[in-house]
Formats: sequence, C-alpha cells, structure tokens
Amino acid sequence: MPDPDLPIWKRSERGARGPAPEHSRSSIAAAAITLADAEGLKAVSMRRAAAAVGIAPASLYRYVATRDELIALMADACIGALQLPATPTGNGWRQDLLDIAQALRATYRDHRWLLELSMSGQLNPGMLGPATIDYTERVVAALAGVPAPGRVKMETAAIFNGVVGLFAMDEAAPVSNTSPEVQLANAAYLAERISDGKHPYLAEILAARVPDDALARKNADDLFGRVLINTMSGLLGVPPE
Repeated sequence: MPDPDLPIWKRSERGARGPAPEHSRSSIAAAAITLADAEGLKAVSMRRAAAAVGIAPASLYRYVATRDELIALMADACIGALQLPATPTGNGWRQDLLDIAQALRATYRDHRWLLELSMSGQLNPGMLGPATIDYTERVVAALAGVPAPGRVKMETAAIFNGVVGLFAMDEAAPVSNTSPEVQLANAAYLAERISDGKHPYLAEILAARVPDDALARKNADDLFGRVLINTMSGLLGVPPE
C-alpha cells in the first residue's frame, strides 16, 4: 500500500519489493479522465475508477492512496498534454501568453471537469504534479523579458489562469455572454429598447456596429485576447501594446 504521508509524485511507481505493477499511473489517469469527460468529476470514485481500469477497488489502492491523488493524476495528465511553445519564443510576451491561453482554453473545452476543478480551488496546491509545474514555468518564461519583479510575474501567472478559466466558464455555460449568437441577440434587443431617443450614447455605439455573425464570432475571440493581454499588462505595469 502506498504511504499517504508521502506525496504521490515522490513515490516510485514500483515498490522496492514484489512484482512489477500491472498498470501504470498514466493508464489509470487516462481511464479516470475518460470517465470524467463522459459523466463529470463527481462520477470519479475509487470504485468507478477501478472498474474503468478493470481491477478490483482494493487493487486500485496499490497505485493511489486517495481519490485526491487520483484527481491530481488526472489534472496533471491533461496539463501535460497541452501543446505549449518553448517560451520565450522571440515573438513577444503578449503572443506567447495568447498561445498558451488558447491551448488551455481548448483543453478546458475538452475537459469540463478540469475547468470545474481549477476554478473551484478543489486541487490542493501540495498536489501539483510535474506537468503542472512545467506549465507554470512556460507561463513565467513567457514573461522573461518583461521588466517586472519575480513576485509580480508569479501573481500574473496565477491571475492569467483565472482569466482563461473565466472565459472558459462563460463558454461552457448554457447561455454564453461571449457567444456570437448571444451578442447578436443582445444587440438587437438593446437597439429596440433604446429607440426612444433617451439613450443617445448607447445608440451611437450600437449604430456603429454591424450585426454580422462572422464579425460577432471574430469579436468574441478578439475580446478574449484583448481582455487577457490588457489585464496582464496592468498587473505587470507595462503598456498593452
């Protein structure tokens, strides 16, 4: 049985004694990820995960001591699958951050449970795995050329994840405020309500907008990049452009 007092990342997959394990942590994490993708994070119990792997529940404890460890393995496996640039790339910190952000945003779309986990604070910081630490290194490395203290860069990296998560949460919602369809519907509704001439400033802004689906779709992506970079620039104390 694994020692629960020793973090899973510090424990060898193979014990000093006994036969080689029949399964790997990566295969166990992959089976649990498939379960969570299909049914949500609440479906991932030790019993259900063991069944997904094809072993008895008691046998799963030979590999992971707790459900928290299993979830940590799952989260780290997803982060490890991100296709990240080797920052700094030379394209500038803004582009590097946008590339990382889009990769994380896509992963949140594919694994809604990971978004829930990340934004709810359920993952214990002491359970951060090697892939998650490597990911944080890539974010901080993207800021290597920014003249800001290390403490500020670490704070920026943390808030960076939060901003990406907030957009991903909106996209995952039944009604997304940033979706092109909702933007167009809101614009049409607002234009009708302010046609009485009592809201000239809103009318002026809406009159300049073209109600086009393709444009609205482009604006949704532009909004993501603009909010992300402007927020990070403010934290770092540098111009957004």
